[in-house]
Amino acid sequence: MKSGKKVLALALPCVMAMTLLLVSCQNATGDQETSGTQVATQATAQETETVYQDASSVNEIGLYLKHREIGSYELIEEYTGPWTAGIDIKAFEAFASNEANISGDTYGNLWKARWFDNDEAQNSKIGYCLSFTLSDGKEYVQTMIRPSDTVGEFNDYIEVWIYDDIYNLGASWYSHLTEADFNEESLCSSIKLTAAEKIGDVNTIKLKAFIYDSNSDFDSESGEYIGINSYEITINRE
Repeated sequence: MKSGKKVLALALPCVMAMTLLLVSCQNATGDQETSGTQVATQATAQETETVYQDASSVNEIGLYLKHREIGSYELIEEYTGPWTAGIDIKAFEAFASNEANISGDTYGNLWKARWFDNDEAQNSKIGYCLSFTLSDGKEYVQTMIRPSDTVGEFNDYIEVWIYDDIYNLGASWYSHLTEADFNEESLCSSIKLTAAEKIGDVNTIKLKAFIYDSNSDFDSESGEYIGINSYEITINRE
């Protein structure tokens, strides 16, 4: 009887040791599999990640105010003026430049000298992004690369007009671009903002001009510009 008890007593520690060893092996195997899965997932993410590369042939853009009386254009960071419903806030000129002032020649020559100094400039276009915040905190962000983009709910606050001044060089008068006018040759070289009926609800206005070459310059979900060739100004109420 004493001998049997000794065998049982010896057997129990052995069984417990084997159980612990088995559990330890299972845990080690499980950890190893999880780690392998994480590594594989990370590797897959790295392989599928797309890095944006800006391929624009025109690599500078600025927003300018025209000083008609002296025939010059001034690069601005902000503009302050009255916001009166039904009255234009201001028109802004987009040049492929960041020079502080542009002058010394006709508008057409000044503009073409900066845009067409690259043989591949015909692949690039100009777009705009208008963003503003209302007094209740609501925000509007509108990307515009063609006339139809200037129409939307935001027009209750601000109306937008885009122009192809290059196509109309020499004309004594011309109107804003319409969807019927717009084509692959169009260049949205200037933009005008007009205060609409609910302009009193607007706090701050931001206007960005940007250069794009293809759909890859825009976020596939939001449609917002993700390129690096842009210039933004702040428009303040006087």
